[in-house]
Amino acid sequence: MLRYIIKRFFTSLLTFFAILLFTFILARLLPGDPITVMYGEMQPTPEVRAALERELGLDKPIVVQFFIYVSRMLRGDWGFSVHTRVPVAALAGDAFLSTLVLTAFSITLAAALGLLLSYLSVARYNTLVDKLIRGVSVGTFSLPVFWWGYILILVFAVQHRWLPAGGKGGIEHLILPSLTLAMVNLGMITRVSRAAMIEVLMQDHVVLAKAKGLSNGDVMVRHVIRNTLVAIVTVIGLRFGVLLGGAVITETVFAYPGMGKMIVDAILSRDYPVLIGGMFVASLAVMIVNLIVDMVYALLDPRVRVGG
Repeated sequence: MLRYIIKRFFTSLLTFFAILLFTFILARLLPGDPITVMYGEMQPTPEVRAALERELGLDKPIVVQFFIYVSRMLRGDWGFSVHTRVPVAALAGDAFLSTLVLTAFSITLAAALGLLLSYLSVARYNTLVDKLIRGVSVGTFSLPVFWWGYILILVFAVQHRWLPAGGKGGIEHLILPSLTLAMVNLGMITRVSRAAMIEVLMQDHVVLAKAKGLSNGDVMVRHVIRNTLVAIVTVIGLRFGVLLGGAVITETVFAYPGMGKMIVDAILSRDYPVLIGGMFVASLAVMIVNLIVDMVYALLDPRVRVGG
């Protein structure tokens, strides 16, 4: 078990380093530069530009810039925002906490509803209830996330004025963006969980359990759900990691100050330190979530760690 975890850790570490390098190079290849964005139409003199390039480290080769940045980051020096001069660590920390809260709300709601719907669908297999649940699950993740956001804003914020349309504040500001993300993830969780449960239902040990006279409820709880936990953990863990990395569209639609919105704003303003710092935190969060999911795999199914 320990050897399996160590191997997965180093694999994740290499993946994380590759993502950071790719993001750093891609950010430098974006058209424009932070100095041009900072000054707008009033461009600085060549002397001022050269001094700013030295301050921001833009006068060195891109590979040298990367290793200098990584060495500073490992020492806790993430730099400052080009525009606000606020430490990147503080900006990324606040944005990450906001996204973490939003993600926790949305994935909990989606997982609870998705597992309930998948259970009802399998328990009423091939009936009208099953067909309705399948239709709902396909519809929820087929529609784009911004469509759900705008519809929820139109109904609950514009027409009825029950909830705020965006921003950050009390729990009321979390309801609409959480529902938006939950609706998209609900269908995926329902479909994957339902397919896994049906696959287990067809296996010999489940047929034998039914032949022994066990009720449908006992069969579902003791034999089906227990043997589909790996698939359920997979889809929930992957969706949680994606959302934790930054729900870009949802946070933009609701003007929610999370990781996704911070990264988008940094791209538009060519704020390299904030962009790289945001991607660093997002990649690290996804890596940790995936590592935890792998550990849960090994605990749930000994074949995983033996094969690994």
